[in-house]
Amino acid sequence: MHLKLHRLVLGFGLALLGMGPLSAQSVININLTGNIDGLSDILISPSGFQWEHFQAEAPGLQGGVFPTNITVTRDSSVVLNTSWFPDWTPPTVLAGGDPPIYSSLLSTGVDDLQQYIPSSESLLVLQSRAGTNLLETPTAGNGNTFRIEFNDISIPGSADYQISLTYSTVPEPGTYAAIFGAVAVMLAFLRPRSCKRNL
Repeated sequence: MHLKLHRLVLGFGLALLGMGPLSAQSVININLTGNIDGLSDILISPSGFQWEHFQAEAPGLQGGVFPTNITVTRDSSVVLNTSWFPDWTPPTVLAGGDPPIYSSLLSTGVDDLQQYIPSSESLLVLQSRAGTNLLETPTAGNGNTFRIEFNDISIPGSADYQISLTYSTVPEPGTYAAIFGAVAVMLAFLRPRSCKRNL
């Protein structure tokens, strides 16, 4: 009886191992620095980066023309490193209550970003003069979009704000199958002698 159980466990483990190889977790990091005057949100989605501006001067345009600096890495390999000068449709200076304006889009450089999910501590604020707030995290309902608010309204002039975001993949089913399969095979080989004694 024990030998039959041993063979059953061994067969089950080998079958699970055959479902697929182990796949390592993949991590994407986004580091973004923008020059903020007033109230603006950065939207980060599979479609790309886009500013939504609500009040005062649009990002990068107060007192000059300053880029939004963005670095995107996948598993520590750089996939995007750019100084982005977004296009805007005037007017770029808004009073409170004016309709918001949107910048042009910039691709993230990651074609499969929708397959990644935010880590447990997605947003790190690296530089902030006033308020930096995470308003939305990616869900199916919002088009897998991060929305981060930069609120510099209370202080005259502009300042640089810097954030870091982290995404990671969910391990594929084959990964779990391979893990359970390996455990089952290990258990099957732990007691072969005791199984023979009980024949």
